[in-house]
Amino acid sequence: MSEFDKTMPMSVFPAKSFRVWMLFAAGSAAEIELTCHRNEVSADRPVKVYPLCDCSIACVRAGDKAAEAAYLEYGRHRDEKETFRLGYDLKGSVAGVNGGSGGLALALAFYGEMAGGPARGVAASGEIISLRDGAVIGPVAEITVKLEMALTLLGPGDLALYPACMENEITCELRDAYAKRRVDLQSVASVSDAISLLFGEQAEVSPPPNSSQNPC
Repeated sequence: MSEFDKTMPMSVFPAKSFRVWMLFAAGSAAEIELTCHRNEVSADRPVKVYPLCDCSIACVRAGDKAAEAAYLEYGRHRDEKETFRLGYDLKGSVAGVNGGSGGLALALAFYGEMAGGPARGVAASGEIISLRDGAVIGPVAEITVKLEMALTLLGPGDLALYPACMENEITCELRDAYAKRRVDLQSVASVSDAISLLFGEQAEVSPPPNSSQNPC
């Protein structure tokens, strides 16, 4: 048994339903819970979101960007579209959630509410830095700490996602720990890529940059 395995607590596998966790640099996490009202907003602004917890301005802006990215993907695959008003809470978080690194997790939660999520858990960290090219995901702080936390939340067949631009920061030891617990660890370059992986939408997933530099 490696030192990594000795220090990692064993996972408590969640029931198989669509659940999304936001990961924090402090080594904690919060499950995203949504309140959804359909077809209550105008078509000129088809999705509105609002926090139900104590969030910083940066976190609120990340939520707004995540909602736009999720709705763009939702619209790509459907001819007739509903409108949405979504409230989001972060179950288990501490007061004053800060930063934009929760953008990817929020986008997946929003999309799952719009389109219907798979019976799978996902933990994700990534900042949405542009809504172009499928909503590009940028780097975040303490990605190793976050992914170690994710491994305590997820069960076999679940998925952890991190920014493709941070591929070289993921150690072979961490990849091995995920493989042993049969949790899928994947990098994504965009929200579109993440949705393709998680929901099986018909879109090509961008290959991670410089993936050959991680010969585990």
